[in-house]
Amino acid sequence: MIASCTKLLTSICVLQCVERGLVSVTEPVENILPELKDMDIVTLEAGELKTTKAQGKITLAHLMTHTSGEAYEFPGTNPQIA
Repeated sequence: MIASCTKLLTSICVLQCVERGLVSVTEPVENILPELKDMDIVTLEAGELKTTKAQGKITLAHLMTHTSGEAYEFPGTNPQIA
């Protein structure tokens, strides 16, 4: 799957930007990608996936460690927690 192959390259690019002082992994990602402001996240409640507003700001560190609460869907299936 091509998406999995891009994770390594994307992480390297982000960390190069961190080294250059262009971004911080702890800053809200909405500063870089405004369309990610006020995103719904997926939570697991009583064995069911639910969407809710994020309580805090999603950071680059959350995205890089797959702890942002963002989810994706495979065609014909229920959303999977990212």
